[in-house]
Amino acid sequence: MQRQFVAQLSRLGLSPGGVGFGGPRVISIVALGVSGLEIDERREQMAILSEADRKERLSVAWLGAMAAMAGFASGPPEPDRDSIDLTLSAGGPGRPKMDVQLKATSTPMVREDGLHYELKRKNYDDLREADRMVPLILVVVQLPPNEAGWIDFSNERMVLRRKAWWASLKGAEGIEGKSKTVVLPTDQRLDVKELIELMGRARDRTL
Repeated sequence: MQRQFVAQLSRLGLSPGGVGFGGPRVISIVALGVSGLEIDERREQMAILSEADRKERLSVAWLGAMAAMAGFASGPPEPDRDSIDLTLSAGGPGRPKMDVQLKATSTPMVREDGLHYELKRKNYDDLREADRMVPLILVVVQLPPNEAGWIDFSNERMVLRRKAWWASLKGAEGIEGKSKTVVLPTDQRLDVKELIELMGRARDRTL
């Protein structure tokens, strides 16, 4: 059984460290009381979400956590007609809001100028619209390549990995094809401080 568990950890991109199964990455799994193998078997039997669905839900959770730490409310629009996954709302003068189209990838194409991401034409056209009362930005969350690393939790912590970039495509040129690869610049990494700055720009109508 121990060999089987070690083999399963290797397949998930984990490795048993220290003595026995005492490695820090493994503790968070062992603390649940079931092995990684049992988790996979149970999910195969009960899962209703596809891998793409899980990525989407984790990206929403990731940005929702950032928004909470910034002091912003967040929620999905009803109904979603304009490629908007979350609307962030702030207090203070003007009660600014910011709409966000969220994407997630575990196979990022990162180059010197930033993260390259392919958008469907509909999403691209919604993002480039210039006459919006509430600004709309693109946020792409980069997840680790192996799903076992997307979230890590134990009795003391829960960690969502790994990072995100943002971009505004407002006023971008139209396209003829079915998709467009956009670049989210290297210096536009999203964190709580950057999110607050963006909301300030939304209030000032400079975003």
